[in-house]
Amino acid sequence: MRRTLAAAAIVVSAVLGMAGTAAAANPHFIGQPVVTVGAQTVTVSGSVAGLGNEDIDVTVDAAGVASIECTNN
Repeated sequence: MRRTLAAAAIVVSAVLGMAGTAAAANPHFIGQPVVTVGAQTVTVSGSVAGLGNEDIDVTVDAAGVASIECTNN
């Protein structure tokens, strides 16, 4: 559940970031972006259309919690 909410937040951030950068064009995802959360990585992939002749920046933000265990021998 927690990963699903994080993935949704990432996708929304990416879409909002694109809309502000290329307002004159009509950037949009073709289908749904795919978010994969691994042990130490987050990967977002998908196809974007409607870019016009503009460059856009897609920013993906992810937050996480680390569990660290120290053991003395």
